[in-house]
Amino acid sequence: MIQIWWKAARPRTLPFVAAPFVVGTFLTPLSLYEINYALMLAAILCTFFLQVATNYLNDAIDGEAGADTSERIGPQRVTATGLIPAKVMYLGGYIAMTLAVAFAFPLIWEMGMPMVLVIAAALFFAAIYSGGPYPLTKIGFAEIVVFVFYGWVATLSAYALQTGMVDFKAWLGGAQIGSLACLPLELNYFRDVVQDQKAGRRTCVIRFGELFARRQMAFSAFLPFFLSVGWLYVDAPLAAAAPWLAFPLASQLVRNIYQHDPSPICNLFFNQGAKLPVIFALLLVLGYRLG
Repeated sequence: MIQIWWKAARPRTLPFVAAPFVVGTFLTPLSLYEINYALMLAAILCTFFLQVATNYLNDAIDGEAGADTSERIGPQRVTATGLIPAKVMYLGGYIAMTLAVAFAFPLIWEMGMPMVLVIAAALFFAAIYSGGPYPLTKIGFAEIVVFVFYGWVATLSAYALQTGMVDFKAWLGGAQIGSLACLPLELNYFRDVVQDQKAGRRTCVIRFGELFARRQMAFSAFLPFFLSVGWLYVDAPLAAAAPWLAFPLASQLVRNIYQHDPSPICNLFFNQGAKLPVIFALLLVLGYRLG
């Protein structure tokens, strides 16, 4: 049973949730601040359980609606396949939300009302990703929410938790990670375009076509590397240079996207896209620290 719940949590989508908090934490000036690792861990766990909650609720809602059928070329969902009833999956989502709130208490204690607003907004968007009268999966443009929350909101929050402020470095690092965080979602929508269209979703690939989706994914993959020039502005040349070690991975991913139509092979590309934010984040903070 634990394996089924872990499968429903979609473990391939989970590692990159740590990327913005690693970036926001380790961009703090070494000479001025001592890193509070407990706050960083609490923020990562809070976001981890928010992502799990989103995945559980999406599984339950799509399973009830009949959106996940045997035609699905992505990983099979546990509600649709009858492994876990929808009511139980909903309960799992609410428990995950409760755990996210529990890990948010140290963050709220540290930052006060701004963090309350951040957590409330995150819970709201987790709930409406698939649910409510206007779910993000139906109206489209969920990529904007992902960019804002997994980019700027998470990175700025992590930086502010350590320093009590935000500055250009946090905004720049957040933009880079936010762009890459969009890739797994965009790849997911690209892979599932046929099934999503039958389910009545209005993702960007459905609205604007596969060529637009390919260009969108190329933009998300390459933008962070060209934003690296911004690190020269803060006299951090290694932070500008180190992430380029991941550029061949991004280039290979984009090449694969242009060479293949939506099909099961996109599951492999999804794995690559989910790893890229993590690799980029580690290279960025390593370059910044060494510089």
